[in-house]
Amino acid sequence: MRRLYRQFSDDALRRMARVFVVNEVGARMLRDDHPDLAERIHFLPVWFDDEVFVPATADERQQARRELTERFGLPSDAANERWILHAGRLDALKNPTLAVEALASLNAHGTRARLVVAGDGELRASVKSLADRLGVMDRLHLVGEVARDELAALMRVSDA
Repeated sequence: MRRLYRQFSDDALRRMARVFVVNEVGARMLRDDHPDLAERIHFLPVWFDDEVFVPATADERQQARRELTERFGLPSDAANERWILHAGRLDALKNPTLAVEALASLNAHGTRARLVVAGDGELRASVKSLADRLGVMDRLHLVGEVARDELAALMRVSDA
C-alpha cells in the first residue's frame, strides 16, 4: 500500500509548481522523501492574531457571555453553564456530529453543557437530527456563519 501511495504522491508532486504543508514535520518528511522536489515544498504556518484572540478575565468573560447569549438568542441561563464551541464548516471533514455526541455524553454523565456551533454547511440538518435523537436539541445552538470578531468573542468565553 505504501508503494502505491508513494507512486501516486510522486506523480502528483512532480506536476505541482509548489506544495504548501501546514504541518512542519509533514513538510520536512516530504522534502526528505522527495529531495529533488524539496525546493517546491514549503511549510505554511497556521497563525492567529494575538491581538484579536486574547483570553478574557473572569469579569470580561461573564459580561461577554451575557452579551453573546442575548445576541444569539440563547436561553438566559446559558451564560452560567459550560460552553463547547465547534467553529468550522458543517461537513464530513470537520465531523460536527462528533461534537453533538460529546455533548450528549457530557450531559448524560451530569455535566450540563451547551454546544455552540459557529459555521454552516451540508450537514446542518444531520447535526440537528442527531441532537434531536440524542435528546440534546435544547442544548445545541447553531449560530451560523459569524464574523471574525464574533468568533473571537465566542472563543474567549467557551470552556472548550
